[in-house]
Amino acid sequence: MNEYDRNYFIFAGASSADFGVYVNGNKTFNSPERVIETAVIPGRHGDLLMNTGRFSNIDHTYEAFAFENFRVNLSKLQNHLLSKTGYQRLEDSYHPDEFYLAIYKASMDVEAFADLHAGTFPITFNRKPQRYLKSGEQKVSYSSYTNMTYNSSIGKYSGSIFNPTDQVAKPLIRVRGTGELGIGSETITIISNPGYIDLDCDAEDAFYDEAVNCNDKIKLNSGDFPILRPGKTGITKASSISSIEIIPRWWRI
Repeated sequence: MNEYDRNYFIFAGASSADFGVYVNGNKTFNSPERVIETAVIPGRHGDLLMNTGRFSNIDHTYEAFAFENFRVNLSKLQNHLLSKTGYQRLEDSYHPDEFYLAIYKASMDVEAFADLHAGTFPITFNRKPQRYLKSGEQKVSYSSYTNMTYNSSIGKYSGSIFNPTDQVAKPLIRVRGTGELGIGSETITIISNPGYIDLDCDAEDAFYDEAVNCNDKIKLNSGDFPILRPGKTGITKASSISSIEIIPRWWRI
């Protein structure tokens, strides 16, 4: 198989290998572009740079090869890719510790040969700039007995979490109980709790059971949802908060 060597991608839960399609991932190592705005100031040399804090989406292209039941499998793959709307999970065998959020972007320009029994073609996705780490999907639990100790000087339980990347993560946090929760420099007060409250720090939303809005049951003392900066972030909780579960969502460029 030379450069293709039976590598594959998985999009929206289906592997390209299921369709007899294998890929070369040479074009999947590119990095996104930082979004910078510029302004011209009269009488001042050069442009004023304004960092928006954003990275742009990026095209993610596989050079694909199919030779098993070519025409039928290719049609099935095309229908799978085109049936999905919105961002979907994308993984591949070149980056086994990562996943992406992507949409299928381009039609296939197929070069068929061997009497239409095999062919090569690019498959291009447009993905968000983050390379999410699968390790960032692992839940970290905190309670009065797990990963925390009582700090008598502040009258709260304290612990920490370590961000192994250079990027700021926006976690998903599940809280049981009421009272004050501290994540880094941010403090959240849980006023009332239907059983648990999920704090989605990326969507900046609080909810229960995926659909019940709980934003009126919390108070963000600074007005901001917490983030996990690179390195160590401290965590504190009142004894009236029984447990905290953090899915950190680590990512890199």
